[in-house]
Amino acid sequence: MWVEIKNILGLGGLPNSVQGITKKAKLENWQRRKKQGAKNAYEYLLSTLPDEAQEAIRLKFAIKTVENKPKPALPQGRDTLNLRTCSEKQINISDARMAVARYVLQQEGTKKCQRRKLVRLVCDQVKLSTLPDVVLDMVRIANAKPRNGLSLSERTLYEWVLAYEKAETAEERLKSLVPKALGRRKKAWNEHIWMRDFLPFYQTFTGITVAHAYKRFIAAYDGEKPSLHQVRRVMSEVPEIVLQRGRLTGAAYAQKMPVNRRDWEVFGLFEIYVGDGHGFKAKVRHPDHAHGFQPEVTAIIDGRTRYLVGWSLAKSESVIAVGDALRHAIERYGLPLIYYSDNGGGEKNKRLDCEITGLFARLGITHKTGRPGNPQGRGLIERLWETTLIPLAKEYETSVAKTVDKSMAHLIHRKIESAVNAIEKGKALTAEQKRFYNKMPRWEQFIADVERVFEEYNHTPHSELPKKVDGKNFSPAEYRDWIMEHEHPERRLLTSFECELLFRPEEIRTVARGEIELFTNRYFSTELAEYHGDKVRVGFDIHDPSYVIVKTMDGRWICRAELNGNRKAAFAPSVIEQAREKSIKAANKRLEKKIERNSRELQPVHTIEHQPSFELLLTKAKPKEEPTPIFLNKVDKEIWEAEKKLVNE
Repeated sequence: MWVEIKNILGLGGLPNSVQGITKKAKLENWQRRKKQGAKNAYEYLLSTLPDEAQEAIRLKFAIKTVENKPKPALPQGRDTLNLRTCSEKQINISDARMAVARYVLQQEGTKKCQRRKLVRLVCDQVKLSTLPDVVLDMVRIANAKPRNGLSLSERTLYEWVLAYEKAETAEERLKSLVPKALGRRKKAWNEHIWMRDFLPFYQTFTGITVAHAYKRFIAAYDGEKPSLHQVRRVMSEVPEIVLQRGRLTGAAYAQKMPVNRRDWEVFGLFEIYVGDGHGFKAKVRHPDHAHGFQPEVTAIIDGRTRYLVGWSLAKSESVIAVGDALRHAIERYGLPLIYYSDNGGGEKNKRLDCEITGLFARLGITHKTGRPGNPQGRGLIERLWETTLIPLAKEYETSVAKTVDKSMAHLIHRKIESAVNAIEKGKALTAEQKRFYNKMPRWEQFIADVERVFEEYNHTPHSELPKKVDGKNFSPAEYRDWIMEHEHPERRLLTSFECELLFRPEEIRTVARGEIELFTNRYFSTELAEYHGDKVRVGFDIHDPSYVIVKTMDGRWICRAELNGNRKAAFAPSVIEQAREKSIKAANKRLEKKIERNSRELQPVHTIEHQPSFELLLTKAKPKEEPTPIFLNKVDKEIWEAEKKLVNE
């Protein structure tokens, strides 16, 4: 350390003048050097000065350093203290101090002595533990120093009493007596200097681990490096919303954000329909061929009651499937004001939503779509699948859900494909192929199962709906009935003709002598006679196979064809009755001749009373024929006919 002459004048027995110090330095051979930036000024090495002078100089510089050090910030005033930031322990200590102060004031009113003497008396009683146990317990808590045991100074107790008296409200008493801090304050996670530089290495969408991020961080960081253990400890204190920023995006990160719950009670019954599509997680038999496929189910629910109003099935999420589900809902419960859905290919197709020719424009429905990558916006219908179709898929052995055993699923798939190949080549199925092929549900069975689970959903209590008088939640169907009974909502219903103009799934078929074959069912209308051999568009309803709507290829109406509309009895009823009467008369005549012949053979000696039997007069009941079921494809029909042939043989 080098010092100037002007800074050491008169210190530690040194001369008070520059000349005196210069002369002394030459005599004692102090080490010196020229001061930078000056011509005739010198600096002296402190260690070469006398010991007494060194001590005096060091003391002077130490005092000066302390004086120049910035003063710490004043503690926060109690009037600005935020009680919400205080811990439960701090509040309990403040309450205990108030209890002790109140005890002193009560004693002051009864004993009528000076406060200082009373405070001294109470402190002595604390040391001797002669106070009531309740007061001693309060003193232990109020001290906030468990190591000191039962000890209380007069000054501290006097300050508590004054603070209690000065405060006017409960909040002011808490603020005046609450301890400012308990123990050493813990450093917050964002107060670590290195944390700001470490987070960018960790917050990447690749999902990097803490150890990997730490390795890259250490290689690039120039400051004081923390240990991996320290990084892990601090990272455990970082809020999840900060930790996952950059690692998650879109809907995944939205799940970490504060949730906004929508209020559907402000809307009326059937005013808002919410629709969504779901890819079924199991394979079923295709209605047109022998292969299996995963159908797309489109469902629509009422926003307020969560009641499932309409649904449809399709080979994929297409505009026809959405339109058919809407038609199913509108035919039964009327038009909504708003249809809310995602922005998938089927939901946002121009054919459905065009402002000029679209279905919504025609019916006066406003179509709202959710933001891309934000399924939480339609959470009320997304949860529908968790209780209906996802459990249903796991009931089938052809399920492709993630929980299915992979080995068994592969075996079933391989065996079914073997059976399909045999069917396509026209070969007879082996017993094993039949057994595995029958594991794949038929199309009509799948439709019935979907209808069953949706019906169960409508009649199951829903946790998001209000509670009834008995404390249980309404089911969607019960809440719908309750609203209709108490609020009498007005529904916008369509006429039967308007319903026929709505969307339906369509197939192209060829007319043959007034008949159309669809899914192994035959539909007939005399109005199809002039279209023999022509291709037509056949609109059907998966919920009601009793009829179809037939149109030309350019969409012109032809007719409504009925299921088995041309099926009649082989003979007229009058001809059948005449034949039956003639048969009975002939049988009676043959019976009379037989009785006469038997009578002649009787001997006169022996008399045998004979009771004639008239069983032959009774017609035998014909065995009831098994009705022919409705088939959706030729493969099912051929299997049924083969089994019936084996039974008859």
